[in-house]
Amino acid sequence: MFKIIAMAGPFGGLSTILGITALILQGYALVRSGNSRATGLAIGFAVAAVLVGVLGEGQGMYMAMNAIEQAEPAVRADLWIRGTTIARTATSTGAFWGALNAILWGVVQARSSN
Repeated sequence: MFKIIAMAGPFGGLSTILGITALILQGYALVRSGNSRATGLAIGFAVAAVLVGVLGEGQGMYMAMNAIEQAEPAVRADLWIRGTTIARTATSTGAFWGALNAILWGVVQARSSN
């Protein structure tokens, strides 16, 4: 897991921090029987994690294209594959934390409605 986060670069790391913060807030909301303030903050952090991941993909694609533009023709394909892999890993990291928080949000909502 740490290798994937490291591969995603700084945006993957930031996305992970936001996702973990959201999980902590969701846990607090779960213990406090659906504390709406904590749940709202958690959803905000989860959405931010996804958006930072998408931003990381855009930045990664930009960097990959700049590297390809300056590279020798023989290595361009390899650079493109590595660059897009890193860029998409940032988005996947954000999506992972967003999905995990969405599942936990459902648990908090189901528990608080009882």
